[in-house]
Amino acid sequence: IAGTRLAPEFLFRSGLSGQPDFNFSLDYSGGAKKVFQATMKTGTITPVLETLEATKEVPQALADLKNIDLSLNYAPDRRFAGGPYPFELLLKEGEKETLQGTALFYPDTLDLRGSAQSSEALAKALVDYFGLDPAGQTGEFLRLDTSLKSWFKAKKK
Repeated sequence: IAGTRLAPEFLFRSGLSGQPDFNFSLDYSGGAKKVFQATMKTGTITPVLETLEATKEVPQALADLKNIDLSLNYAPDRRFAGGPYPFELLLKEGEKETLQGTALFYPDTLDLRGSAQSSEALAKALVDYFGLDPAGQTGEFLRLDTSLKSWFKAKKK
């Protein structure tokens, strides 16, 4: 953690216990040059998804992904004052771009609105696994409209 109170900067790096090929990073810099970038790199996503949701079956199209580099980048030049936060989304398998998209994050409601394009099989797998509206998938095109409230909700003991 560095920077100042009005322009903080931090880097976060993590792994996943028992998964030596999993790396997660989060870079943030406030102030005039705002940067927010989250990156996940892993050989296969199945152990990651099973760690997050052990009771859910991972669709084959997600299990087949190899050498994943998933990035989420804040696009400050696309944001207007008081509006949602715009992000660019990119999923690569090695050098091959498997999914590209954009999303708007609404911090007051924790809603996500956006779209992405990938293979039809991967789009369907994402709809199925993450509970997205099936009507939002047309072939390779995928609507990313959802609420992220459950991601931030503390579970009662």
